[in-house]
Amino acid sequence: MRVDPRSRAVYVGGQETHLTPTEFRLLNLLLRNAGVVLSPAQLLTHAWDDPTGIGPERVKFGVLRLRRKLGWGDPGTSPIEAVRGVGYRYRPPR
Repeated sequence: MRVDPRSRAVYVGGQETHLTPTEFRLLNLLLRNAGVVLSPAQLLTHAWDDPTGIGPERVKFGVLRLRRKLGWGDPGTSPIEAVRGVGYRYRPPR
């Protein structure tokens, strides 16, 4: 995967993958904080343009959609890891 923050483009396997603005902000936030667990509240605050304050379930479904779009459908092998009861973190590939 390659991410170009200036053009807001994401490439998987050399092919550009279209992400919504929210999905891009979510991915970019996780990448910039690689290895750090971010709570759903933190992700909502920084990645969502959500003045209504809809809850953390929105984060769960956002992460699910992002994983699918990037070809990481299996949560067990996805670099976006759910940390039970805490939040999510990006684990860079080794």
